[in-house]
Amino acid sequence: MLDARRQASLAPILATFFLGALISGCATGVEGPTPRTPAAYKVSIPLQGPQMTIQATLNEKVSANFRVDTAASLTMIPRAAAKELGIDLERRLPRIPVQSISGMIRVPVVVLDSVEVGGMRVKDLTVAVYDLPHPDRPGLLGLDFLNHFRMEIDMREGVLVLERK
Repeated sequence: MLDARRQASLAPILATFFLGALISGCATGVEGPTPRTPAAYKVSIPLQGPQMTIQATLNEKVSANFRVDTAASLTMIPRAAAKELGIDLERRLPRIPVQSISGMIRVPVVVLDSVEVGGMRVKDLTVAVYDLPHPDRPGLLGLDFLNHFRMEIDMREGVLVLERK
Protein backbone atom coordinates (compact mmCIF):
# COMPACT_ATOMS: atom_id res chain seq x y z
CA MET A 1 0.00 0.00 0.00
CA LEU A 2 1.17 3.55 -0.59
CA ASP A 3 2.68 5.24 2.47
CA ALA A 4 0.61 8.01 4.10
CA ARG A 5 2.69 10.89 2.71
CA ARG A 6 2.52 9.61 -0.87
CA GLN A 7 -1.21 8.90 -0.64
CA ALA A 8 -1.85 12.36 0.89
CA SER A 9 0.13 13.98 -1.93
CA LEU A 10 -2.13 12.19 -4.40
CA ALA A 11 -5.28 13.78 -2.93
CA PRO A 12 -5.36 16.80 -5.28
CA ILE A 13 -4.56 14.61 -8.27
CA LEU A 14 -7.28 12.13 -7.35
CA ALA A 15 -9.80 14.91 -6.88
CA THR A 16 -8.94 16.43 -10.26
CA PHE A 17 -8.62 13.31 -12.38
CA PHE A 18 -10.85 10.76 -10.67
CA LEU A 19 -13.73 10.99 -13.13
CA GLY A 20 -11.37 10.68 -16.09
CA ALA A 21 -9.84 7.61 -14.51
CA LEU A 22 -13.25 6.05 -14.03
CA ILE A 23 -14.22 6.68 -17.63
CA SER A 24 -10.99 5.27 -19.05
CA GLY A 25 -10.65 2.40 -16.57
CA CYS A 26 -7.28 3.78 -15.51
CA ALA A 27 -4.92 1.58 -13.55
CA THR A 28 -1.21 1.24 -14.10
CA GLY A 29 -1.20 -2.35 -15.16
CA VAL A 30 -2.78 -5.70 -15.43
CA GLU A 31 -1.01 -8.82 -14.38
CA GLY A 32 -2.42 -11.94 -15.82
CA PRO A 33 -0.98 -15.18 -16.95
CA THR A 34 2.69 -15.94 -16.75
CA PRO A 35 4.33 -18.77 -18.68
CA ARG A 36 3.22 -21.05 -15.84
CA THR A 37 -0.41 -19.94 -15.67
CA PRO A 38 -3.34 -20.15 -18.09
CA ALA A 39 -4.48 -17.19 -20.20
CA ALA A 40 -7.97 -17.28 -18.68
CA TYR A 41 -9.40 -18.13 -15.30
CA LYS A 42 -12.76 -19.56 -14.39
CA VAL A 43 -14.08 -18.37 -11.06
CA SER A 44 -17.06 -20.07 -9.44
CA ILE A 45 -19.87 -17.62 -8.77
CA PRO A 46 -22.40 -18.94 -6.31
CA LEU A 47 -25.61 -17.27 -7.35
CA GLN A 48 -27.70 -15.55 -4.71
CA GLY A 49 -30.74 -14.65 -6.74
CA PRO A 50 -29.61 -12.45 -9.62
CA GLN A 51 -26.42 -11.41 -7.79
CA MET A 52 -22.99 -12.96 -8.15
CA THR A 53 -20.53 -13.02 -5.25
CA ILE A 54 -16.86 -13.89 -5.69
CA GLN A 55 -13.74 -13.67 -3.56
CA ALA A 56 -11.00 -11.14 -4.33
CA THR A 57 -7.60 -10.63 -2.75
CA LEU A 58 -6.51 -7.09 -1.93
CA ASN A 59 -2.81 -6.17 -1.84
CA GLU A 60 -1.97 -9.91 -1.87
CA LYS A 61 -2.99 -10.28 1.77
CA VAL A 62 -6.67 -9.63 2.53
CA SER A 63 -9.50 -11.68 1.05
CA ALA A 64 -13.03 -10.32 0.87
CA ASN A 65 -16.29 -11.17 -0.85
CA PHE A 66 -17.39 -8.92 -3.71
CA ARG A 67 -20.56 -8.61 -5.72
CA VAL A 68 -19.84 -8.53 -9.46
CA ASP A 69 -21.60 -5.42 -10.76
CA THR A 70 -21.24 -4.64 -14.46
CA ALA A 71 -23.31 -1.48 -13.95
CA ALA A 72 -20.91 -0.04 -11.35
CA SER A 73 -18.08 2.08 -12.71
CA LEU A 74 -16.14 1.89 -9.44
CA THR A 75 -14.89 -0.90 -7.20
CA MET A 76 -15.78 -0.49 -3.52
CA ILE A 77 -14.13 -2.34 -0.68
CA PRO A 78 -15.79 -2.93 2.70
CA ARG A 79 -14.59 -0.86 5.67
CA ALA A 80 -13.49 -4.04 7.50
CA ALA A 81 -11.18 -4.97 4.59
CA ALA A 82 -9.74 -1.44 4.54
CA LYS A 83 -9.01 -1.66 8.26
CA GLU A 84 -7.45 -5.11 7.84
CA LEU A 85 -5.17 -3.60 5.18
CA GLY A 86 -4.07 -0.97 7.69
CA ILE A 87 -5.87 1.93 6.02
CA ASP A 88 -6.58 4.60 8.62
CA LEU A 89 -10.13 5.68 7.81
CA GLU A 90 -10.02 8.36 10.52
CA ARG A 91 -7.38 10.41 8.73
CA ARG A 92 -8.21 12.84 5.99
CA LEU A 93 -8.65 10.93 2.72
CA PRO A 94 -9.88 12.18 -0.65
CA ARG A 95 -13.64 11.66 -0.99
CA ILE A 96 -15.97 11.32 -3.94
CA PRO A 97 -19.74 11.59 -4.21
CA VAL A 98 -21.61 8.30 -4.58
CA GLN A 99 -25.33 7.76 -5.03
CA SER A 100 -26.62 5.44 -2.31
CA ILE A 101 -30.09 4.18 -1.52
CA SER A 102 -30.53 7.00 0.99
CA GLY A 103 -29.15 9.72 -1.29
CA MET A 104 -25.82 11.24 -2.27
CA ILE A 105 -22.95 10.51 0.14
CA ARG A 106 -19.21 11.20 0.05
CA VAL A 107 -16.95 8.17 0.51
CA PRO A 108 -13.17 7.94 0.93
CA VAL A 109 -11.00 6.68 -1.93
CA VAL A 110 -7.64 4.94 -1.68
CA VAL A 111 -5.19 3.38 -4.11
CA LEU A 112 -4.59 -0.35 -3.62
CA ASP A 113 -1.40 -2.00 -4.80
CA SER A 114 -3.45 -4.79 -6.35
CA VAL A 115 -6.85 -6.42 -6.63
CA GLU A 116 -6.86 -10.06 -7.73
CA VAL A 117 -9.69 -12.36 -8.76
CA GLY A 118 -8.96 -15.94 -9.75
CA GLY A 119 -5.32 -15.26 -10.65
CA MET A 120 -6.03 -12.10 -12.66
CA ARG A 121 -4.61 -8.98 -11.05
CA VAL A 122 -5.00 -5.25 -11.63
CA LYS A 123 -2.30 -3.10 -10.05
CA ASP A 124 -2.64 0.38 -8.53
CA LEU A 125 -6.43 0.44 -8.58
CA THR A 126 -8.27 3.40 -7.05
CA VAL A 127 -11.20 2.12 -4.99
CA ALA A 128 -13.84 3.59 -2.71
CA VAL A 129 -14.31 2.43 0.88
CA TYR A 130 -17.98 1.85 1.68
CA ASP A 131 -20.14 -0.76 3.37
CA LEU A 132 -23.02 -1.81 1.16
CA PRO A 133 -26.36 -2.02 2.99
CA HIS A 134 -26.33 -5.82 2.98
CA PRO A 135 -26.03 -8.16 5.97
CA ASP A 136 -22.85 -9.82 4.62
CA ARG A 137 -21.19 -6.44 3.84
CA PRO A 138 -19.60 -7.52 0.54
CA GLY A 139 -17.53 -5.20 -1.60
CA LEU A 140 -18.51 -4.23 -5.12
CA LEU A 141 -16.35 -5.28 -8.08
CA GLY A 142 -16.92 -2.66 -10.75
CA LEU A 143 -15.96 -1.94 -14.33
CA ASP A 144 -12.72 -0.20 -13.33
CA PHE A 145 -11.48 -3.74 -12.60
CA LEU A 146 -13.57 -5.79 -15.04
CA ASN A 147 -12.77 -3.66 -18.12
CA HIS A 148 -9.19 -4.92 -18.02
CA PHE A 149 -10.41 -8.34 -19.11
CA ARG A 150 -12.58 -10.09 -21.62
CA MET A 151 -15.32 -11.31 -19.37
CA GLU A 152 -17.86 -14.06 -19.81
CA ILE A 153 -20.54 -14.95 -17.31
CA ASP A 154 -22.11 -18.39 -17.62
CA MET A 155 -25.12 -18.30 -15.34
CA ARG A 156 -26.06 -21.91 -16.08
CA GLU A 157 -22.63 -23.22 -15.07
CA GLY A 158 -22.18 -20.61 -12.33
CA VAL A 159 -18.78 -19.37 -13.53
CA LEU A 160 -17.14 -16.08 -14.39
CA VAL A 161 -14.39 -16.35 -17.01
CA LEU A 162 -11.72 -13.62 -17.01
CA GLU A 163 -9.23 -13.42 -19.85
CA ARG A 164 -6.58 -10.75 -20.21
CA LYS A 165 -7.26 -8.45 -23.18
